[in-house]
Amino acid sequence: LSHVVAFTGRIALQAALLTDDEVAGLMKVSRSTVWRWVRTMPDFPRPIRLRPSTPRWVRQDLERYISKKSEA
Repeated sequence: LSHVVAFTGRIALQAALLTDDEVAGLMKVSRSTVWRWVRTMPDFPRPIRLRPSTPRWVRQDLERYISKKSEA
């Protein structure tokens, strides 16, 4: 049973972390635009790095950002 819980937790974590391609799809922009926003927009969510070459965005951070921008 502990293996099932660990596996389920890993799936939930993976679903909560998005690649730059997934972020681009969510925001309806190109990947290069996502990276430009990271460089130039201080309020745009920053990726976390699972490894040096594996950036991921926390889905909840992006959802908060989108919600905040739609209220403005």
